[in-house]
Amino acid sequence: AFNKLSQAERLLLYDDWMTRPDAPPTRTPSALVAADAALYLARAERTIIGGREDQKLRALKFLELAESKMAVPLLQKVRQWSIKRRTIELTVKITETLERLERN
Repeated sequence: AFNKLSQAERLLLYDDWMTRPDAPPTRTPSALVAADAALYLARAERTIIGGREDQKLRALKFLELAESKMAVPLLQKVRQWSIKRRTIELTVKITETLERLERN
């Protein structure tokens, strides 16, 4: 059924996870990234760079829960971006997420 969804429909699944007022399902990120890693990793990167503070943190949680080694280079890239922009708190959060993914 997932393969029948358009890219826009697939992104709605990410948007739903990101905007839920209640705690989003913890298994969703890994299922979404397993089904279409390029799409969901790119969207999470975009959220970290351009989202509101709460969205950035939720995108980091999405990447952590995805448990994908493919997220490591993405996190390294956005960490460098964050360092250059001197967003210290975000850099710390990215580093923590990166360390958790590298340990697993």
